[in-house]
Amino acid sequence: MLDLKADEQANTPMEGKHQFECPVENCAYISKRRYNLTRHIRIVHQHIRLPCPQCSRSFNSKYTLKQHVDIAHAPKTCSICSTDLPNVESLEAHLKSHEHG
Repeated sequence: MLDLKADEQANTPMEGKHQFECPVENCAYISKRRYNLTRHIRIVHQHIRLPCPQCSRSFNSKYTLKQHVDIAHAPKTCSICSTDLPNVESLEAHLKSHEHG
């Protein structure tokens, strides 16, 4: 496992250029932000994924995981009859019941 804190090159901008280089051999990734380098290493070299606690999907970042949970698993309300449903999938199935009668 790659330890960013142990690698001065990864934690210090290149002299005069304010860029962060990936310390992994044969990787040419460069970023102006340390966060982007850290994210690159997690996704590309460490293959770290964050699993959704409510389904089988996984994501590259906390932000995209939160977006998924907020959209897919947050309670939804039917705009036709005001029924509360547990998530988007349930709402979609419920809306089909209005189409048939």
